[in-house]
Amino acid sequence: MVYIFTLFIGFYYFVFCYHFPYRSFNMPRFVFPSLYIFVFLYALLISLKWDYLFLFIPIDSNIETINYSGYLTFSIIFALFFLSGFIILFKKYLYIDGVYKSQLRCVLWGTGLSFVLGLLFNLLPGFFNKFFVFYWVGPMFTLINAGVVANMIFSKIKK
Repeated sequence: MVYIFTLFIGFYYFVFCYHFPYRSFNMPRFVFPSLYIFVFLYALLISLKWDYLFLFIPIDSNIETINYSGYLTFSIIFALFFLSGFIILFKKYLYIDGVYKSQLRCVLWGTGLSFVLGLLFNLLPGFFNKFFVFYWVGPMFTLINAGVVANMIFSKIKK
């Protein structure tokens, strides 16, 4: 379930970046329905194929180890959603003025920092079979990011 929710966080971050604070370009009509279908089917694959991300090795101590092909695919999909959204926000930041510019700066800093910390503590340790050491830290980064960015955005609006 952790990976399914992580997939949705990456996807909805991309959707948020496309719409916040306004759409600066239009994608073809089939893109978002296709992405929704892809994310749903990929989440279904993760949930139904029990060995897609982890392999269970019942030797001595019942160890779980990473299935590197599935984990790499998941990592690339998540990173592409996040980086695409980040690029969209950065392009909007370059051409925007006023209060939106300061809001976008806050979102860029907050999500950029959250992505780097999440990458260091959640995504990369999996490649070294150390996922279960730091997996609990990711949700905290997400909550801290949401709180800090919301506070920064709303404090800028008041001024």
